[in-house]
Amino acid sequence: MNIEYKEKRAALILAAEAFLKDGKIAEAKAKREEVEALDQAFDEICKEAANVAALEEKNDEMTWTIIE
Repeated sequence: MNIEYKEKRAALILAAEAFLKDGKIAEAKAKREEVEALDQAFDEICKEAANVAALEEKNDEMTWTIIE
């Protein structure tokens, strides 16, 4: 995911810069907004991955007793 994220982000930024160079402000803004949305989605994935990792760590630390 990290490599895909970086590649997609870089491509979007290049597109935004190209639009700016051509004076296409609305299109550049749209690409910037895509970058922001991509960043937000990536941040949410990272936070959730950290939350799951914390649960796994807690699970490893717990002593389990089977009650029958």
